[in-house]
Amino acid sequence: MNSRQLSGFTLIELLVALTIFAIMSAGIFTIFSSFQNVKDVTDRDSRRLYELQKAFNVIGRDITQMVPRPILDEFGSVQPALKGEDNTVEFTRAGWNRPPFIKTKRSELQRVRYLLEEGALLRFYWNVLDRADNSEPKNFAVLEGVEEVKFKFFRHTDQKEIKEEFSWPSIDASYGSNSGSSSTGQGGNSCGIASRESIELPLILEVSIVTEDFGELTKKYLIQAEYANAIYTECT
Repeated sequence: MNSRQLSGFTLIELLVALTIFAIMSAGIFTIFSSFQNVKDVTDRDSRRLYELQKAFNVIGRDITQMVPRPILDEFGSVQPALKGEDNTVEFTRAGWNRPPFIKTKRSELQRVRYLLEEGALLRFYWNVLDRADNSEPKNFAVLEGVEEVKFKFFRHTDQKEIKEEFSWPSIDASYGSNSGSSSTGQGGNSCGIASRESIELPLILEVSIVTEDFGELTKKYLIQAEYANAIYTECT
């Protein structure tokens, strides 16, 4: 061998180097893949938690602004201020902002309904309270990926005990026989169509949402039922 010739790697040294590089590359790839998977799951759960929080905020904003205002449906029949079963609920709420620049005059009260359809919890709302034949609701999905939704109602009994109801108006509640006529002004006083059954509100409305990923989530909302009693007293 020429003393001036440079010596290089042997085949064994090259194979050892390639083996070490392959092991290190596999380790780095595994770590990066695990990190990416964790990040994807975290981002997905964060988005889902945000969607759930937003949905409960929308529902809570409606429920906490519930008012004892019955309505007339498109057939002229009186519908109570709150009408609900274990999987759907419809009621009148206040606080519907009325921007000063809109041309159409409307009430600041709004009729809303929550209903589960094809895996989505939908919020329906009407632009009027007392409906005509052509009064069609608008709707949007409050939350996707919902398997089941349940509503429960809690009221005071005559013995001042709290009782759980699965539909509203309560079937076995003891009401007075007072009933009014079948007309009222838009957004005005509800005495014209008010009966005790039509304006009675529960103390608490419980919302339970069963999702595919987080299971059952439940939240209770306090309703100002004393407001309904005050309105009913004024009407009678």
